[in-house]
Amino acid sequence: MGNLIKMDLYRMFKSLGYYILQCVQILVILFLTIMMSSVIQPPEEYKMPIYETFGTGSLIVVCVTVAVYSCILSLSDFNSGYIKNYGGQVTSKIMIIVSKTVSIGVAVITLMIPAVIETMVLKYLIYGYLGIDSVGQFVKYIAMEIFLLIGLGLICMFISMLIKKSIIAITICVILGMGMFENIFEESINEIMSEYIADFWLSKYTIIGNINFLGEPELSGGYLLAFVVGALAIICGFLLSTLVFNKRDVV
Repeated sequence: MGNLIKMDLYRMFKSLGYYILQCVQILVILFLTIMMSSVIQPPEEYKMPIYETFGTGSLIVVCVTVAVYSCILSLSDFNSGYIKNYGGQVTSKIMIIVSKTVSIGVAVITLMIPAVIETMVLKYLIYGYLGIDSVGQFVKYIAMEIFLLIGLGLICMFISMLIKKSIIAITICVILGMGMFENIFEESINEIMSEYIADFWLSKYTIIGNINFLGEPELSGGYLLAFVVGALAIICGFLLSTLVFNKRDVV
C-alpha cells in the first residue's frame, strides 16, 4: 500500500498537467481579484473579512481546479496501461482507490494553500489589510474547506470512473464545481421542500453550498453541518468509486 501511494504521488508531482493547473489557477485568481477590487469598493470604515474576499472569487477557482484535476488523475491512469501494470499485484482493488484518495487529498492541499496565500497577499496589496480577526478561526475555516474540497474531489473521481469519457466527465465536474447545478435547480427544490421544512435552503446541504458559504454564518449551516456533508461526500465518493472500479477488469 505504501509503495502504491508513493508511486501515485510521484506521478502526480512529475505530471506536467498538475503544474499547468497550478499556473492557470494562480493567473485566474490574480485576474478575478484585480477585477473584483475595481467593482467592489467597501466603505473605508468596513474591514472586509478574508473569508468574504476568498469566498467570492478564489474559492470558485479552486473548486473548478480540484474538479478538473480529480478527473485527470482518475482518467489518465484508468484509461492507460498504468493500472494494468500493477493492478494484478495488489491483493484488493480497494487499495488502488485508497491510493487515489490520498493523491486527491494531497492535490487539494497543494492547490488550496497557494490560493490562500495568493489571496492574502493580493488583498493586503489592494486594501492594505488582511481582515483576519482570529488566526485560530481562520485556520479552522481553511481546514474545513480542504475537508469539503476532498469530498468534491472524490465525487468527481466517481463521476469520471462511471462515465469513462474524458471530455464529458470533465465538463460535468466543472459544472458541478461552479455550482451551476444548484443555480438551476435550487429555487424549485427550495420551494418544494419548504412545504415540509421551514426556511429550507438547498445550499446548506450540498458540498458546493457548504464550500461557498462556510465563512458566512448567516448563510451556512455551521461547521458541524459542513463536517457531516463533507464526510458523507467523502464516504459516498469512495464507496461508489470502489463499487464501479470493482466491476472493471484492470488485470
